Amino acid sequence: MKARRPGPKVDAVKAENARLRAKVAELEGQLATAEELIDAQGKASALLQAMRQPAGVRTSSSSLGPHPARVELR
Repeated sequence: MKARRPGPKVDAVKAENARLRAKVAELEGQLATAEELIDAQGKASALLQAMRQPAGVRTSSSSLGPHPARVELR
């Protein structure tokens, strides 16, 4: 008689691993979308701020770049 090892079957572990990998891929896609939206919102905000200032007080176009506190996660 063969002794059984305690714990989940190997197939169950593989299935859970595959499910978690798929979830990670989905969440990475959502993160990329969110980062693009945040970048676009920052640029739109900078444009609106520039449009609100009087013509002689406008800052350079460098204010339309990425936010200085933003960290690239990739």
